[in-house]
Amino acid sequence: MRITVLAPGSRGDVQPFAALGGALARAGHEIRIVADRGFAPLMRLAGGVEHVPVSGDIRSLLQAERKLVFEQGRNPVALARSFFKVGRDLALRWGEEGLAACRGADAILTGDGAAFFGASVAEKSGVPLIQTYLQPLPPTRDFPSALIPQPPFRLPGWANRISHRLVGELFWLALRPGTNEARRRLLGLRPWPVLPAPVDAINRRGPLALFGFSPSVVPRPADWPPQCRVTGYWFLDDPEWRTPPELEAFLAAGPPPVYVGFGSMGAADDPRETTALVLQALKEAGGLRAVLAAGWGGLSCSGVGGDAGLPETVIMIEEAPHDRLLPRMAAAVHHGGAGTTAAALRAGIPSIVLPVLGDQSFWGARLAALGAAPPPLPRRRVTAEALAASLRRVTTDTAMRVRAAQLGKAIRAEDGLKVAVALIEDMIGTGAVRSPRRAREVQVR
Repeated sequence: MRITVLAPGSRGDVQPFAALGGALARAGHEIRIVADRGFAPLMRLAGGVEHVPVSGDIRSLLQAERKLVFEQGRNPVALARSFFKVGRDLALRWGEEGLAACRGADAILTGDGAAFFGASVAEKSGVPLIQTYLQPLPPTRDFPSALIPQPPFRLPGWANRISHRLVGELFWLALRPGTNEARRRLLGLRPWPVLPAPVDAINRRGPLALFGFSPSVVPRPADWPPQCRVTGYWFLDDPEWRTPPELEAFLAAGPPPVYVGFGSMGAADDPRETTALVLQALKEAGGLRAVLAAGWGGLSCSGVGGDAGLPETVIMIEEAPHDRLLPRMAAAVHHGGAGTTAAALRAGIPSIVLPVLGDQSFWGARLAALGAAPPPLPRRRVTAEALAASLRRVTTDTAMRVRAAQLGKAIRAEDGLKVAVALIEDMIGTGAVRSPRRAREVQVR
């Protein structure tokens, strides 16, 4: 079977789909993954997949949008404008290249950000569409939308469901211009209407929707449609990576340190400010040892620490595979992205989450509810004192450390990739995944 995977986004978005593509390739399928050209190493690590690089630079785009988020704060109108820009740029950049990669495919598998475009291509070509997500997006009474800041109190079930619907419509309004332009110009299809959102991957008549997170972290809500399946995480490990000598020497010189890293989006518009805050918090927490991961500009020691540079208790690295580094840490301070959250959970260590936007607040709140993290500290309001208090807790709270270890053991016992591959093969093999052209289930709710 020939399957094209549309996987836009940052490393945390793309890596699970590279893992899933590699698992499908090992099962005997021909896999083509459309992703930013900077992720070629991930595709080689996945093995057996064809990487179709798209034009543009997702790193520069995300860093520009990160600055907008911090300037605009919680202004929903301003944030909608920024999402509009991202959506239009991605839709047009991906249009011709993504369409070419889908020609000849027996099925199209979409990542989070490609739902509208993937559904349009599936509609045009008449092939099955399988939607895959890293967040629990279907409307449910159990919790509010994962894409909004999580309230500090429990909402009634009806309010939770409404939050999912409103967020879905908002994202459609932001992505609609670019999507409809691609439909007209590239596919010769009629534009979708303003409302309601035309592609509801989670509606009761829709195609298979797979969710790549652990049921131990988010149990499947009873009010989800039957085609929504929680598989477990999709991990892509790097067995060939070797710890650099300087980092190995640091790890061997003392007790397990704390990991601090903020992924592809970074943690603020000023990496030096963030680094200074983290160093102050580590000092106030008792001089904790730490590994700081610079990532895509989230941290920087340039201009921090004066002539002495970083203290001896801290080392800064560019990046390292989470599957190899986090099991050697005492705890992880991160932004709450789906990928980093999953890696910290599997490593069995507590987290401190400093969410910025999107699903990060949801994962921070979820970890706290599970007892594997203190309450999240929104990045815009965090202080060194508050971070130091959380650092003291994650390194001394025995109950929290035991709970994190229990979750890690449960997640390591799962095989999300095996479950996902079996579901994909079963649904396509039995014809249960219907063509959007024939069934129109991706066009209307």
